[in-house]
Amino acid sequence: IKHEEVKLVQGALAYNRNLTSQSLQEELQNQWEIKVSQRRIDQLRQQFNLTRIKSKTIKQETLQFAGIEIFSALAQHVGILDHWNRTIQQRLQEVTKTQSEKANRGGDHIRARHRDGTFSPRYNRLASVRHTKFASITDKVKNKDLFRLSISKIKANNLSRKNLAVLFLPLVTNNGATRNVDNPLGNALRYACGYNYKNATIDKYLRELKYLQVSTDLINCNARFWSRFWKQYDSQDHKVACYYIDGNVKP
Repeated sequence: IKHEEVKLVQGALAYNRNLTSQSLQEELQNQWEIKVSQRRIDQLRQQFNLTRIKSKTIKQETLQFAGIEIFSALAQHVGILDHWNRTIQQRLQEVTKTQSEKANRGGDHIRARHRDGTFSPRYNRLASVRHTKFASITDKVKNKDLFRLSISKIKANNLSRKNLAVLFLPLVTNNGATRNVDNPLGNALRYACGYNYKNATIDKYLRELKYLQVSTDLINCNARFWSRFWKQYDSQDHKVACYYIDGNVKP
């Protein structure tokens, strides 16, 4: 092997200490048509004190549904969740100001409950319950103690997490129905919002939002948000946000 070829081998070994002798042998043959044995390369390693350093093995963890975190990051980045949270919190403040807590904090229809607090069959036979069972939300909310709703005591981070779960319903269900959250695809919520919500929790949350009568506020919130969002990129483009709301179909 010539002196120039030795210098070439030395430079290659110094540049990439992870390079194997076989890889270097093939590279010399293919690129410069230099034939040198692996044994000779090993000798040059010893001569120049350039022994091979094994590269560290990179462990890659494979996570199911990890791709949904991209949408989660996007939702956080654009700020839509902050607007939803503020809208709901403002509505809660309005309710707090307009509705006084009921004197009986033990709950309504105590005699129609079991000892553990659950409703007995007698509850459904009460006249007040039968008359309002199929009433509109507007009528039901008049006699509803909204201070007993879980959402009235919810922390800001939990509110944001549940709103994120609602935002992902079209992605983790076939048709947006909360009952499909319990299917395997619904487990993606664990990676999307940090908690593996199930149908019962999401369904209860949506029901409580319904009792708050916050839907109109949220629709206006969405329209204002996206109008301002796109306007910052093109102030001359007057986009219109159009919503179709089917009030007879549960989300």
